[in-house]
Amino acid sequence: MTNEELFADLKQFIEATVSQQVAHLTTKDDLRGLEQHLGTVEQRLGTIESTMATKADLHLLDQKLDAVQDAIGEAFAQSDATLQNHERRLIKLERKAA
Repeated sequence: MTNEELFADLKQFIEATVSQQVAHLTTKDDLRGLEQHLGTVEQRLGTIESTMATKADLHLLDQKLDAVQDAIGEAFAQSDATLQNHERRLIKLERKAA
């Protein structure tokens, strides 16, 4: 084997090794694509966060509406009891008057 053949083989080996090592490196276009994808992911996360905040607000609203409904139910029960009491009293007064 001559020096030129050895040199050619060594050059081919170095080129193959460098090609293999460089093959996994990303290009600027790959990085731009990744940045765009990350931007999309950030927007989706923002949407999810606002949706979760809205759901939390709706849960709080549900709790408040439940409290209002309970208060109205109690007031109705008291009014109904008062009305029934007045009905009984009116019936007694009507019987006395008759």
